[in-house]
Amino acid sequence: MSAIRFKQLLLVAAIAAALVTTVASAAGNQGRGQDKQHAGSDKRHADSSEDDQGKNGKQGKRNAKDDDKHANPDKAPPRLSTERQGVQPAMPIAPPSRDRAEHQREIGARQVAQQQAVANMQAAQSSRQAEHQAAVHQRVADKQALQQLKRDGKREDALQRQNRPRLSDNKHRANILQQQQNINTYWQNQARQQSVYTRMSQELQKQNRSNQYSYQQQYYQRLADQQAGYRNLSFNYDSDPYFYTASSYRYQRDGRYYETNQYGADLFRNAVNAGYQEGFYAGQADRRDNWRFSYRESFVYQNANFGYSGYYVRQDDYNHYFREGFQRGYDDGYYSRNTYGRRHEGSYSMLDTVLITVLALQVLR
Repeated sequence: MSAIRFKQLLLVAAIAAALVTTVASAAGNQGRGQDKQHAGSDKRHADSSEDDQGKNGKQGKRNAKDDDKHANPDKAPPRLSTERQGVQPAMPIAPPSRDRAEHQREIGARQVAQQQAVANMQAAQSSRQAEHQAAVHQRVADKQALQQLKRDGKREDALQRQNRPRLSDNKHRANILQQQQNINTYWQNQARQQSVYTRMSQELQKQNRSNQYSYQQQYYQRLADQQAGYRNLSFNYDSDPYFYTASSYRYQRDGRYYETNQYGADLFRNAVNAGYQEGFYAGQADRRDNWRFSYRESFVYQNANFGYSGYYVRQDDYNHYFREGFQRGYDDGYYSRNTYGRRHEGSYSMLDTVLITVLALQVLR
């Protein structure tokens, strides 16, 4: 019995020793955990202190930068390189083979277009040179034709002086009487032109043909100024060579033949050139008004008296040659070309070769 009791006491003692050892070990682990916790807490306090110091330092630097910006507003902030910004520079990407072929085709097309443009420019330059040479040759031919015409006229004048006597007194007086009748008829016709001019001017305004209206006003003013000068003309019929000089040319109009001398022929030439210039202006005006080709509707064409004083030739003959020139000048002006005439020293006149054809004067033998 005592042996059993002894064994129980030993067992209780062993259990107690084990409990003591376990409690001691737990206490030691708890102490070490608290030490670690305190160490971590201390470390966090230190890190927090450093963070606060860093934040304060950064805030100080930002404040310093802000102060520097205010002090130096023009100073640009430094730029970070692409490496520091974390951005890598773009690398060129080689185009695919199909893109390269398309690029080559575009280059080839541009080269062909450039070559074609150069060829066109050279062709245009060659054409202008050819036109210039043709114009030079035409002017030379016109000059030669005019010189020949003058030589013919001088020759005819010489023949007239040698072979054609002066008109008889009766014929001389008949010419003077005819001239006086022509003068009276001319001024009567001019008085009626005022109403025609007014009516046609109103029509132009209704049609909104501003350019033609402006040109017609200018023409009528020039015509009025010219006629005012003609009213003061005085002739000595006995001494004026036109009235006693025999005819040297023949011309045809409306199926009939008429005769005139050198002075009358010169006036017909002036009528054709005056008509050509006025027609050119009228054609330009209608083209600028986008109006149809209509030279017969022009007041100037119907009037046809610019440059005529009432002397030397009949008014209807002068009007005929003026309108022949006007029609051709209108054609050139409307289509912006120089088929029948040219501009020379600020005025337009018909080409001499065309002038000879239009006049169609036949020398009397």
